[in-house]
Amino acid sequence: MSEGGPDHLSVQEWKKFEQRTMTDGYREGFSSGKDLKLQKGFDVGYGVSFPVSQFYNKLRGQMAVKSYKSGTNIDANKILMDSEKKVLEFIAISLTRDGVVSDSERPPQDWVELAGELNTIAPYLL
Repeated sequence: MSEGGPDHLSVQEWKKFEQRTMTDGYREGFSSGKDLKLQKGFDVGYGVSFPVSQFYNKLRGQMAVKSYKSGTNIDANKILMDSEKKVLEFIAISLTRDGVVSDSERPPQDWVELAGELNTIAPYLL
């Protein structure tokens, strides 16, 4: 058989196919792994921050009812929104810095305290 014969062409085509398949497989695997990692990060972040937001929403609701019942204007909304933002930013920094979320089961009040916002919201706790 000569160098440029049909068998040689098949070997060349096979090598190209093999290389292309390996490259495509690597890209697909990398993409899938990246997607799984992103989803896991989202799930953890959501699981930690959603209860904190619920906690703050409950406080805002309680303040609205208290304001209505007393006939006074208790405008704690801005203070509570700013505090919530600080706590959520603290959580985001903590989770990305550590990379491991062993604290994901903490109650919202613990996150508020860790973020240094407990004194800010203390007057609004019932």
